Amino acid sequence: MKCLYTAIFLFLISGCRTVEQIGSKRLNVLFIGNSLTYFNNMPQMLQAMLDETHPGIRVYQSTFAGKQLSDHVSKANDSEKENSTETERLLTENHWDIIILQTGTISVLIPENVAYKINPAITTIKNMVQNQQCRYLLFDTWPSKSAYPKHYCYSSGRIDNSIRKDSCCSNVMTNFDDEYNQISASYAMVAAENDLLIASITSKYYNVRKLNPDIELIEDDIHPSNNGAFLNACVFYKLITQSNPLNVQYIGSLESNTAKKLKEISNLNYR
Repeated sequence: MKCLYTAIFLFLISGCRTVEQIGSKRLNVLFIGNSLTYFNNMPQMLQAMLDETHPGIRVYQSTFAGKQLSDHVSKANDSEKENSTETERLLTENHWDIIILQTGTISVLIPENVAYKINPAITTIKNMVQNQQCRYLLFDTWPSKSAYPKHYCYSSGRIDNSIRKDSCCSNVMTNFDDEYNQISASYAMVAAENDLLIASITSKYYNVRKLNPDIELIEDDIHPSNNGAFLNACVFYKLITQSNPLNVQYIGSLESNTAKKLKEISNLNYR
């Protein structure tokens, strides 16, 4: 845990920008992910917060329903530019200061999928970015509402044809704490193997579920509710600006007390 806090500190100071400099200079942020990112307009919530205090920071997204990170760069080695994915075009044609990477929760729970799909995709994305000072965040996600026990499998052919078995599976998860621990461990491994900073959203969802169960963060089985999207936006506001979300007036369509509580939670460091 000490190493994690050290990594967070180094990440925050490595950009060579003070809070004042961030507020006065243009900074480009790109989300790469799927509906867990864009649901309930989370990137737009974040932009509204930034517009109050750091108008030089602009948020962009390349987010498509159901896509893993590997789907965003599936044609990275294609020599014909017209066949590139939209994400690849954004990566190569623009200057990025911060890139936030998000893939589905299930995809990180299956070890073979991490090894053959997620890690190579992250490497490809990094190699396509021209700004050597670009910083990378891993958008970790949360347990679904589906019933326990949970056990997820992909066919081996979906992952890689070289795998000599019919399917690749996660471990069985028997309860909420078990699932939370497995998700957290999986994201920690992805972050360590790819030199990424984890946004620590998984732990915040866990603590809201345990300590503030009246605040519903999930709208259906897995997608963030309006509350959940707001919490996510607050977390990224803090990480990007190094500022306390409580200093922002924006609350979107949330009730003021709920918005205040979520801002407070986003500002805490949970283990």
